[in-house]
Amino acid sequence: MPLPLHTSPSAYTHKLLIIEDDVAHLSSLFKIFEKMGLEVFVASRASEGLLMLDERGPFSAALTDLMLPDLDGMELLTALKERQPDLEVVMMTAFGTIERAVEAMRLGAYDFVTKPLRRAEIEKAVKRALERAELIAENRSLRAQLAQVQSQRGLPALVGHSAPFRNALRVAQQASTSTAPVMLIGEAGVGKRAFARAIHESSERPQTPLIELSCASLPSELIERQLFGDEETPGALRRAWGGSLLLSEVDSLSPRLQVRLSRALKSEEGLMCRVLSTTHEDVDRSLAEGELERGLYHQLSVIPITLPPLRRRVDDVLLSQSTS
Repeated sequence: MPLPLHTSPSAYTHKLLIIEDDVAHLSSLFKIFEKMGLEVFVASRASEGLLMLDERGPFSAALTDLMLPDLDGMELLTALKERQPDLEVVMMTAFGTIERAVEAMRLGAYDFVTKPLRRAEIEKAVKRALERAELIAENRSLRAQLAQVQSQRGLPALVGHSAPFRNALRVAQQASTSTAPVMLIGEAGVGKRAFARAIHESSERPQTPLIELSCASLPSELIERQLFGDEETPGALRRAWGGSLLLSEVDSLSPRLQVRLSRALKSEEGLMCRVLSTTHEDVDRSLAEGELERGLYHQLSVIPITLPPLRRRVDDVLLSQSTS
């Protein structure tokens, strides 16, 4: 049964779902996050958690054990993300390894903590997940407001008054006349995919295919098959021939796949399409920590475009009312 923290759920800012089969741990976690002022719902089985997500969602974040009696934690993670793609999931396990952590992150987990849990560590992980959820929701709201204003005033899909946005738009317009690879850099929710589509549609070959592939949404083996294909099915590189290939969150690819992609882009197969890619805002950190292979980065970022977060572009949301 769900256990809301207080009697006035409407007063809460965030909803947290906790799935843990150890009753003692579940009770402790409930008390920790109750004191943080969250509306908390708990489940002791994966099936209960999924049902709760369907009936009580959406949630801002979920905290779930990796080892559950009725479903493997990785399968649960996939099921949670299928139901609510923007759900930030923090995984817990007593059997934590680097390999399992990487796999969980690749499948869409926000963070990974090991048991025995340290209160400060678990609080920090959940707080950061909630901050990210809040940021994405804020960006989504601002984009909706901007789209509404654009619709009312008949403006094009990409419009803004702020200097950072105008600079990004200027570079994108120049990039649309080229076939050089473009890397769109920015935090989640700033419109990187929208910019990529606009670049393709403004190119000299807008009628050619635009093949999109999200590098963070699927297991490594499936991403590899979708990207490179097999004997029976052509991969995204071949299907994008003559057009554009959009690789979202390319820094989520495993190091091995990044190396393979780098080699493919140097081959005839890779030269037959225009590659657009997106990555998170902290590229320097990704390069330093090895999340992004340096050679691949230089191949994909011939034209880098950094997109400013919408919270720093309030004037783009409101737009100038001086002409209204």
